[in-house]
Amino acid sequence: MKEVILCVIGISAGGVVSAAVFSFLTSIGIFNRIAGNARCGEYISLFENVLVAGGIAGGLLSIFMIPMPVKTGLGVLYGTATGIFVGCIVMALAETLNSIAVFWGRMRLKKGLKYLVYAIAFGKMTGALIYFLL
Repeated sequence: MKEVILCVIGISAGGVVSAAVFSFLTSIGIFNRIAGNARCGEYISLFENVLVAGGIAGGLLSIFMIPMPVKTGLGVLYGTATGIFVGCIVMALAETLNSIAVFWGRMRLKKGLKYLVYAIAFGKMTGALIYFLL
């Protein structure tokens, strides 16, 4: 009985977190921007269904720890789709929060914006490498 209750609580918590993530992505306008850039207005229903199916498939892969063979075409497709999705989220957040412009204005710097962007990118890369390698 204890396992059943824990299972229900886990599935419920996962559903709440998933709904929160999708509502956050919707609120920053990432889905509208992707659909607009892809010029797929007449296929918006299919676009929404593919997004939901991708979310469900990613959740199942994560929950059941299904290994993804990297050398197959499916692994390459999965990696490419995941990279594009993460890139879109990062760019949408950067646009929405406008953090670099706010930081730039508060620092009152006149030159060197590209070096600031390089430093941020290098810091993110270094942090990711340390995380994954250690």
